[in-house]
Amino acid sequence: FHQDVEFRGRIEQHNEENPEGKILYQGYSSLGTQWHHFKGYDENPVMNHPILQSIAKGHGVSVPQVVIQWATRRGVMVLPASRSRLHQEANLN
Repeated sequence: FHQDVEFRGRIEQHNEENPEGKILYQGYSSLGTQWHHFKGYDENPVMNHPILQSIAKGHGVSVPQVVIQWATRRGVMVLPASRSRLHQEANLN
């Protein structure tokens, strides 16, 4: 859920002024695993967020698909990682 709004604004300004040398904002751990594994949370606050779960259910998709779509539609490059072939394929949709 974290976004550095000031930094994103500077990237947007750079991209407007330099259309031939655009910078792509990249989201690391967009699916929230850092909160669970490295920050001591008992559960993943992204995957278990009730609003995201409701949106996913309403569209018949998974929470990761909602998050990936939300981010990419805002110009953020997302690098989801998964060992599961099923999850990898879902991340592409």
